[in-house]
Amino acid sequence: MQRKFTSLLIFTLISVNIIAQSWTHYFTDFPISCSYLDKDNGKWFGTEFGIQHIDKDGNRKNYNTATTPLIVSNLISCINQDNQGKLWFGTSDGGISVFNGTSWQNYNKQNSNLATNNIGRIKFDKNGNAWITSSDTVIYKFDGTNWTSLAMPQHYKNKVIANDLTFDNLGNLWIATTYGIIKQENNGYTIYRRDSSKLSNYSNFSSIEKDLSGNICAAGYDGLLLYDGVTWKNIGNSTFGPKKLYVDKKNVKWVISGDVYSYDNTSWQKFDLSNLDLDLNRINTVLVDNSEAIWFGKNRGGLAISSYNQYGIFINLGTLISPII
Repeated sequence: MQRKFTSLLIFTLISVNIIAQSWTHYFTDFPISCSYLDKDNGKWFGTEFGIQHIDKDGNRKNYNTATTPLIVSNLISCINQDNQGKLWFGTSDGGISVFNGTSWQNYNKQNSNLATNNIGRIKFDKNGNAWITSSDTVIYKFDGTNWTSLAMPQHYKNKVIANDLTFDNLGNLWIATTYGIIKQENNGYTIYRRDSSKLSNYSNFSSIEKDLSGNICAAGYDGLLLYDGVTWKNIGNSTFGPKKLYVDKKNVKWVISGDVYSYDNTSWQKFDLSNLDLDLNRINTVLVDNSEAIWFGKNRGGLAISSYNQYGIFINLGTLISPII
């Protein structure tokens, strides 16, 4: 078993441009916990009262246990789409519901190897296998038929929680945990931590994604870090303290940390939301659709949608700009 302990801390000074956007704010009666842009430019929003869907033409539909009894729970924690186009919805108390556009399939403690119904993230590898984090210390893999489990390295077993995961271009698994970043390859592990001797807030990472250039991006208390296959570099001021990371279709990195920032791989922009009745610490999710409109979901009061893209060009959203209720 391979173990390496490598410092992640490479501090850099950055400048941040503040961008004043024109925003439209729509209130709803439910918190928005997560979002996803599907292959057809459909927007999916997970809430505490089920799933809200806006298709590419702006038509809206709600899925919950009242309208769609086959959904395992209304408490949606994550959304993703597999290579067959099926939507996977993780929940915080019911397991997983999978929607193929017509019918639903559910996975939970009763019919799978899941030891808990509290799902954190669902990601897919290049072979289409689903990889699932949960509230326990095990990562689950599902190939459509068989379930297997991946425990943390033995020395760290039962000590860490996997918050998120992704795959690099070689198919290696990268895991963002409460104990640092763990890379799994050839049945061995490489552990990247600030301090190899004890737990530290500086080693707590909440999100991890592969960007369009193949770099691994990780968000944690140290800021936004990028691994290019050789070295780690901190590309975000540690005061950001990112909670959520999102990479859009133009390879722009978005971080939510109370304030909202985007990084275009050259410079940072901070978005001015002062004209909205928003509790910035309650923004939970961001997505950028194919028209480059920016959608923020928050814990109370629904959605804030930018009428301009990140380049300051006005977007006519038509029927997309309407309350989701």
